[in-house]
Amino acid sequence: LVFNASAANPERALMFLEWINASQENYDSVILGIEGVTFELGEREGVEVNRRPDGVETVNSWTTSVGLWPFWRSQWMRPGDGGEIGGWSFEYRVDAEPQLTDPATNLISPLAGFNFDTDPVRTEVARRQAIWDDYGMRLAFGLEEEPLSALDDFIDRLADADAEVIRVELQRQIDEFMNR
Repeated sequence: LVFNASAANPERALMFLEWINASQENYDSVILGIEGVTFELGEREGVEVNRRPDGVETVNSWTTSVGLWPFWRSQWMRPGDGGEIGGWSFEYRVDAEPQLTDPATNLISPLAGFNFDTDPVRTEVARRQAIWDDYGMRLAFGLEEEPLSALDDFIDRLADADAEVIRVELQRQIDEFMNR
């Protein structure tokens, strides 16, 4: 999450983030709303969960927005009562089992430190980016009048946009990186 330095009050935005992360209560108020009104706390499988009270529609809640992801913090997150507790198990295990983040016991990707140099495929990458610029955001935000037709066109255009050329160059660079 980045705040534009030329914004009117970037320091106020950072202060807000610091406030959110200062306590479970602050975090819950932003992410879940008002306890007893928009959420209730409960327990399931030994884990504290949040529940929507009767009459509160999750699908209409701003807290289900993809745009909320920058505010997610593992130390404060509470799984929903209807969801899979196991999906959160790693977050809980990291807090309970510090060896999971210990570099001596943690798996490190063999591609750590690799950066794809797109210069050799600059034209192909630009072509794919132009297709995304034409369709991607409109499709992602539901702004297409004929979304299925636009999606088909988007997929067809991407299929014709030299993905294989980019893939081959990426693999060449990975092979070079791995064999250094």
